[in-house]
Amino acid sequence: MQVPYEKTWNIRSSDYDFNGHLKSATYLTLAIDTRLAFLDEQGFSVDELRRLNIGPVTRKDVLEYRREVRIAPFIRVNLQLAGLGKDGASFLLRNDLFLEVSEPPRATITSEGVWIDLAARKVTAPPERIIAVFQMLPRTPDFHELD
Repeated sequence: MQVPYEKTWNIRSSDYDFNGHLKSATYLTLAIDTRLAFLDEQGFSVDELRRLNIGPVTRKDVLEYRREVRIAPFIRVNLQLAGLGKDGASFLLRNDLFLEVSEPPRATITSEGVWIDLAARKVTAPPERIIAVFQMLPRTPDFHELD
C-alpha cells in the first residue's frame, strides 16, 4: 500500500475557538492547503493552473469529527484519492488530520470536486498530466469510479 501524501502545518492561536477547540473553518482550510501543496509539488502551482486555464472547484465537503483537537503546536494532514471520474473531470479527495503518528485521525474530510475551464466557467476534463498526478495518490479502501 502506498503511503498517503502528508503535510505538517503550524497551528496559530487564531485557529481556535473560545473553548480551545480547532475551528471548523481551520479544518477545511488545512485540507485545501494540503491539496494545493500536493499539486504545487507536482508542478501545478496556482500560476501554472491559470496558464492552463483550469482550476479545481469543491462542490461538497463532509467533515467528520472523531476526537477534539485542543491547543497543539502543529497538525498533520494527509491526502488520498477516494474517487475519480472516467475523464478526470470529477474527483473525490479525502484528508485525515492527526496530532500523533500512531493515533487514529482526529477528523476526516471528504471533498467532492470538479475541474472547471476558468474562461467558460464550465466543468471540463483536465489535461492528462493532472489526471496522472491524481492517480499517483494512494486510493482509499472505498475508492470508486465517479459518473
